[in-house]
Amino acid sequence: MRGAGVDADFRATGQTGIMIAGSGMPMDAVISDFVAGAAEILSPDAAADHWDVIEGQGSLFHPAYAGVSLGLLHGSQLGCLRRALATSAGQAIACSGAT
Repeated sequence: MRGAGVDADFRATGQTGIMIAGSGMPMDAVISDFVAGAAEILSPDAAADHWDVIEGQGSLFHPAYAGVSLGLLHGSQLGCLRRALATSAGQAIACSGAT
């Protein structure tokens, strides 16, 4: 995204992502009651044209991982998930506010 001139940061939530990015928060070490708050800390308020690409954890459909995934969605100040999931690879994504 940065190569395309987009103001973006990668927010790591797992050990491998943290090793690659150099910073982040290992969500599997956060008590489940506080995952949403940890995700909020991980993705601070930013300018409207800034993107935080947040590393996912597990699956919403797997009972063992849904709590962490949902906590990431709740806490990350989500603005563009539906459109990002419905967009084909390589297609431009434009969001303004929650969609």
